Amino acid sequence: MGAAMRGILTVVLLLAAGAARAQGGAGLDWWPLPGLNSAKMLEDKWDLVSSSGHSWPDGRQAIVTFWRKPAEGAQRLDIVRCIDFFDADFGALAGICQAVLVPGQPAPERQPE
Repeated sequence: MGAAMRGILTVVLLLAAGAARAQGGAGLDWWPLPGLNSAKMLEDKWDLVSSSGHSWPDGRQAIVTFWRKPAEGAQRLDIVRCIDFFDADFGALAGICQAVLVPGQPAPERQPE
C-alpha cells in the first residue's frame, strides 16, 4: 500500500472517529456502503441535504456530503454521508459512503437503489 493511500485511510479513520465523538449522545451508527460514492448518489436522484469542504495546506481537500432518499422511495435507509478526497488539482483520490442506522433498527440487508 502506497504512502498516499495510507494517508487517505488515516484521514478517513480520523474523520469517522471525530464524527462519532461529535454524535456521541445521538446514539447513531454508520454502516459502510462499499462501491457507493457521491456521484452515484446524484445519478440515482438522491437529494443533496448538506455539504462541507475541508482543505489541507498542501491543497488536498475532502468534501463531506449528506444525502436523503427522495420521499417516494423513502425506506428505513434514507440518510447517507459521503466523504470524497481530492488532490491539489482536484483530481479524485478516494471516497467512502455510509448510511445512518437508527437505534433499535437492524442493519440494512442491501445497498440503496
